[in-house]
Amino acid sequence: MGHQFEHLLSRAHIGTMQLRNRIVLSPMGDDLCHPDGTVSDAQIAYAEARARGGTALVMLGSVAVAHPMGTSNKCQTGISDDRFVPGLQRLADAVHAHGAKLGLQLTHAGKIGINDMIAGRAMWVPSIPRPGGADPLFGQLTPEEATKQREPFTAPTFHAEHHVMSHDDIATAIGWFTDAVVRARSAGVDGIELHCGHGYLLDEFLSPATNFRTDEYGGPVENRARMLVETLRSIRERVGSDYPVWIRINAHEFFYEGTTLPDAITVSKLAVDAGADAIHVSTYADPSRAIGFTEAHTTHFPGRFTDFARQIKQSVDVPVITVGRIEPELGEQLIAEGAADFVAMGRKLLADPELPNKLAADARDDVRPCMYHYRCISQIFIREGVRCAVNPTTGRELEFPSDATTSTPRSVLVVGAGPAGMEAARLARLRGHSVVLADASTRLGGKLAYAAATYAPNADLLRWLERQVTSLGVDIRLGITVDAEYIRASGADVVIAALGASWDRPAVEGAGLPHVHVVDDLDPWLIGGDPLEGNHVVVIGGGRAGLGLADLASQQGKHVTVVESGRVFAPQIGLVGRFRLVHDLTERGVVLLGRSEVSSITPSHVVVATKTDERELPADVVLIASGMAARSHAVDALLTNGVEVHAVGDCTGPGFLEGAMLDAATVAVSL
Repeated sequence: MGHQFEHLLSRAHIGTMQLRNRIVLSPMGDDLCHPDGTVSDAQIAYAEARARGGTALVMLGSVAVAHPMGTSNKCQTGISDDRFVPGLQRLADAVHAHGAKLGLQLTHAGKIGINDMIAGRAMWVPSIPRPGGADPLFGQLTPEEATKQREPFTAPTFHAEHHVMSHDDIATAIGWFTDAVVRARSAGVDGIELHCGHGYLLDEFLSPATNFRTDEYGGPVENRARMLVETLRSIRERVGSDYPVWIRINAHEFFYEGTTLPDAITVSKLAVDAGADAIHVSTYADPSRAIGFTEAHTTHFPGRFTDFARQIKQSVDVPVITVGRIEPELGEQLIAEGAADFVAMGRKLLADPELPNKLAADARDDVRPCMYHYRCISQIFIREGVRCAVNPTTGRELEFPSDATTSTPRSVLVVGAGPAGMEAARLARLRGHSVVLADASTRLGGKLAYAAATYAPNADLLRWLERQVTSLGVDIRLGITVDAEYIRASGADVVIAALGASWDRPAVEGAGLPHVHVVDDLDPWLIGGDPLEGNHVVVIGGGRAGLGLADLASQQGKHVTVVESGRVFAPQIGLVGRFRLVHDLTERGVVLLGRSEVSSITPSHVVVATKTDERELPADVVLIASGMAARSHAVDALLTNGVEVHAVGDCTGPGFLEGAMLDAATVAVSL
């Protein structure tokens, strides 16, 4: 009987590079290197975790061939000088120690060279870019995010200027890429990907949306591909045909007249003829559209680009890498059908670097799911190191070693079985402690059980946490009220308080009316499946929880309005995910009222004061998703002489899911 993932886990090769399976870590800018572009210990630990987890090819994304020129990230790895080689050698050695291969994705930022602007350097481009629009969704930034985004543009040396590349400049850039490949090979790197997509320099030549040249490097697709072809030929002249080199391209560009699939097929054929060993198929979108990031390369739509890869594979005789929110089951199917040869995973391997090993061990259910909060890619926009909402160890591997077991097991009592409590119990058990998980409720999950009804990835995480605490042998005690006396009788050495937050009614007239519900009142609707009464729903509170309630009510055919006192909706998730969520709700007809305060609630309306007027909103049902507060008094009630107490999650203050997971990991590693 074959393995469930026998094709996905089968051996394969790219050129001369032999790979143990078909899973590739999608190249992403991690922003973990030193500020001077040299490889850091944190970066090595991040890559090593994915190699240890069974990934076949660990890709280091956005490695700059002309560093510091042509860079965009605050901490972007360089390869423009021999001084970068020792760090890359250490990185290669660390990855190789776990049986994986290391690939570098080479880039030049071109028109998105933010660091060039900061330094007052002109950005090298094929043509002067056309101005983009001003998407109002880009205004959905918290003050902290806005400050971080503005920082580069307030530098005293900031200057925005474009330099249209001459023939000599093109030759110089080709030399940068070629020299970078030679350095990578000397560092023990196993293969190179030229980034010819996502708006970087090589893509700017390929795309008719950014290349308006009238010389031999512009016009028809064969001319636009000339720089790429010459780059590949230059590389082959220096390293021969045996060193693996491939390209990443856009198969389509959304929202403007850019690259099309026929263009991509032509470019793929030209690249293979010039020496490319594989084609990595992605997409791009007009960068002036806020939803472009989730429409294109970091797609919100499962498996959306796989047909592009299928059609390109039919046109070339080298391996094809497909990408774009692909579950292992779909990856297995695609490879079995011959639609692709490799599957690149980014978000999934950030959420669980052990994914390949777990698939190989027939432990698919143990793979930690991605929450699609887009914390990962959103870090690039605020110029900080990679993070994951559901896996706090991502980018912090040095702080949270994976093999950290205790030599002094203790008796741990976790009070509260929401996400913070379950994760704390899971991690404490993995460290070797004896763990009891107690909750006054008769089910696991806390408020996550409600969130699971509004968003499928929340349900995936809830099921995963339930499975983990059960399979690890955590002693689960439900329907138990824990107080100081219970703690004394339990004999626990350590108490972890994961009591969650309180959700209070607003202090306005009518908040106590029967049709006004706080989160804890919604069990019959969210868990029991009872319908909401009436047609008009007003949600008070535009955080992630409120938008989740609004989303579910809207899908059930209700007319929904969300009232938020602030300007930003769902600030708890990454800004890229926020753009998508706000856009999708608005498209569905949900009315989002920012900078609005509830004045009063009547049996039929919610009276709201906006910035410009006061209005009455029809309301058959009012759902309260604001007023979240810490439960410090409840934590204090658990304090018992001689017992160590740690508080995690929202009971210490609103930290939401991401804060809950980080708190749990921080406390568990300290035990």
